[in-house]
Amino acid sequence: YISVTGVQTCALPIFVDNSRNTFGGKWSQRIGEQFVLGAGLDHRSFDDNRARRQITSNLATLQGEWKPMARVSAMARREQNFGDADPTYPNQTVLTGSYLLSPGSKLFVTQRLSDKPIVPISGIAGAELMSPLSTRETAIGIQSAVSSNTDVTSRMQLDRGLNGTDAFALVGTRTDRKSTRLNSSHTDISRMPSSA
Repeated sequence: YISVTGVQTCALPIFVDNSRNTFGGKWSQRIGEQFVLGAGLDHRSFDDNRARRQITSNLATLQGEWKPMARVSAMARREQNFGDADPTYPNQTVLTGSYLLSPGSKLFVTQRLSDKPIVPISGIAGAELMSPLSTRETAIGIQSAVSSNTDVTSRMQLDRGLNGTDAFALVGTRTDRKSTRLNSSHTDISRMPSSA
């Protein structure tokens, strides 16, 4: 499986005046019945017009997924920048485990370890009220498919590790134009404010 994407993101000028252009490609290969390996490369150009700065980044991703049983899966992903890092895409390692509760619902646990916090380009994270500047996040939750391409997720997120001082209960929806992702251990680490 190979895919190529291009995305342009702009923040509302009420808070900030910036934009990001992304061009990337991903490769995924099933190895036997239990393993899936993946790799990707994303080139990003982030323009912060108010601060008069531009960041050009190249993010390489390497991912491995293991499915020892039909209902159980584990995934490890490393995202590494070569050169400067886009503020929303720092170097990080993500570990995920999931258990399929039913054909439409799964229980998941995710651990994110990063060298820098994820800073959304929307500008509303400035007061740290919407997006704590954490480099270690643990999330435990349930993801349920409500239609063939829409998921509802509820999770408890602990920022700054298991002994951290910040904990959030989050509920969100995601629509994927292609298909639901419940059959994969893929669980997004939100790059948007924690109230998403």
